Amino acid sequence: MLARRHFLSELLAVPVTKLSFAQGTSGAARLTVNVRDFGAAGNRVTKDTAAIQQAVDRCGVLGGGEVLFPAGTYPSGAIALRSNTTLRLGEGGIISGFPEFADYPVTQVRCEGKWIPGHVGLIYAIDADQIGIAGPGKIMDNPALGGRPTAQNRLRHPALIEFIRCRDLRLDGFSADYRLIGASIRRTVKTSRFGI
Repeated sequence: MLARRHFLSELLAVPVTKLSFAQGTSGAARLTVNVRDFGAAGNRVTKDTAAIQQAVDRCGVLGGGEVLFPAGTYPSGAIALRSNTTLRLGEGGIISGFPEFADYPVTQVRCEGKWIPGHVGLIYAIDADQIGIAGPGKIMDNPALGGRPTAQNRLRHPALIEFIRCRDLRLDGFSADYRLIGASIRRTVKTSRFGI
């Protein structure tokens, strides 16, 4: 076991004491990665995109598991989920959209029944399997990004959550706050499994 810990600590460049392996229902160990261990501040001010994405990528490379957001507000640009990975929003854990369009990559996205060029969502995945978001925390957009395309920004604006060609999705127990053209949508997501 010690040799495995040493190998994992070298591979991750994160002390092994900061990783946790929980027993899954199948009996296999399930990795939990805390975004704060990768440098996320969760202080409402610091843009945490790079730290969050690094935690998600490491979790995916190691076969999947959960990426934990403990209490705090994590301003972020787009976060790409990887197969076999779940974002776990702890009590008081909030992912908040960063107000710059440049923080949301452009690809082909769906808009009003058509595929068009546009910004990806705050939380997104493309061609991923067995992904999810679980609560009880919250995901919030940034009102500066809402609305329809304009003369200054002709691309589709970022969605809150966007899955493109993904299978076996799990959304469970978190709340979402999304503002569109002066309207606000607040919703708590109950357990839901589906493919898109």
